[in-house]
Amino acid sequence: MISLNRYVRLRFISLFTCIMIFLAFSWIVFQESPVEASSVSDLRQAADKGDAAAQYKLGIAYEEGNGVEKDLAEAIKWWKLSAEQGDSDAQHMMGNVYMFGYGAEKNFPEGLKWWKKAADQGNPSLNSCLD
Repeated sequence: MISLNRYVRLRFISLFTCIMIFLAFSWIVFQESPVEASSVSDLRQAADKGDAAAQYKLGIAYEEGNGVEKDLAEAIKWWKLSAEQGDSDAQHMMGNVYMFGYGAEKNFPEGLKWWKKAADQGNPSLNSCLD
């Protein structure tokens, strides 16, 4: 029988490993190509009409300062709108925002909520970490 301390250590190591894999995967996946100013205008129009994918991409543009002034608060605003409509990439980013305090105060329960929503939709970087 496994001791409680060993079990807790193993779960911590497992979670830590998942987070490190997740961060590496996120860095690769979210390296988007620069957004041109004309496409930012198109994204804004689509995002204003409620297009979840456009809202997510507009958030990325604001996060990276591609075609717009870099503004993390504005990025989070667009990701949240997209995430609330069920976009798993935006849900993933909202999880990052709260888990790591990226532009907002750390809030682990809120971060896990968003990560779980993304994982439930099959987001590949989160499925194995949230078993």
